[in-house]
Amino acid sequence: MSPHPLERRVRFLTGATIALTSVLLALVLGAASPAGAAWVQHLAAGVVEADTVRADVIITERVNVVQPDGRLAVVVSNGDRIPDPIFQGEEFPPEISEGRRGSAGLVFYNADETESGGLIHRTVRADGGYEAFGALTFDQFEQDQTVALAYDDDGASRRAGLHVWDRPTEFTIKELIDVVVGVRSEDPDARASAQERYEAMRDAGGLDAPQRVFVGSENRTAEVRLQDTQGRPRIRLIVDSLDVARLVILDADGETVLRLPED
Repeated sequence: MSPHPLERRVRFLTGATIALTSVLLALVLGAASPAGAAWVQHLAAGVVEADTVRADVIITERVNVVQPDGRLAVVVSNGDRIPDPIFQGEEFPPEISEGRRGSAGLVFYNADETESGGLIHRTVRADGGYEAFGALTFDQFEQDQTVALAYDDDGASRRAGLHVWDRPTEFTIKELIDVVVGVRSEDPDARASAQERYEAMRDAGGLDAPQRVFVGSENRTAEVRLQDTQGRPRIRLIVDSLDVARLVILDADGETVLRLPED
C-alpha cells in the first residue's frame, strides 16, 4: 500500500530538515575533518541528539553562554569583543569602560544579569618594554570587585597576589556610574545635580573602597599586609629581597608601635 500523501509530506520535510542541519553543521564544524564528518553522519543517522554538539576545535572571537530565558551567564571573548560592564541587563556607557578593551578573558553574570566578576589577561609590547596584567576577580553584590587574584608587571615594577577590598553598601555601582556620567554632562543643570549627589556620597564616606588585605609579592618582597577601614597599613609581615624577615605594627598615623626583631 502506498503511503498517504500527508505521510509522504512529513517524511519529505523530516528528510529535508536533517539534510539542511547536516550541511550547516558541516560548515560550522568543518566536515572535511574526520571528527566533523563523523559527527554529521551520526546526526543524519539519528545517533546524536540535536542539542548536543561535540567538536575538537572551535575557532571564534566570542561565545555567549546564556540562561534558558536568554540572560547572560558567562561571556568568553577576545580583547576586541569583550563586553562593556552590564548592570541588570543594561550596558554602562562606553566611556566608563573603555579601559577594559584589549583584555581577553571571560566575564561572569549573576541571576539579575549584572556583572559579578571575571578572568582577564592582557600583554602589550611597546617602545622596547611591556605591560602584562592578569586577574581573577569577584564583585561584591551590585558593586565593584571585592576579591582579586592579580598579577601586574611593566618590567620596572612587579606585583602578584591576593587583594581584598571593602566596598560601599549605601549605593550600587550603577548609582555611582550615573553620578560620574552626570558630572561630565554638557547640561549645566544635570551637571550641578550630579555634582551635589557626588559630594553627598563623598561626605558620607560612601565613595571609600579601601583595600583591607594584600598577600603576595611586590618587587621581590613577600608581604602580608592588613589595613584598617581607611586603607592605612596597620600590620605588615615581611620577608624582603635580602631574605630579612620582620613584623611591623603601626598606629593610625603610620608610626611604628612594634617591630620584631627590634633594630
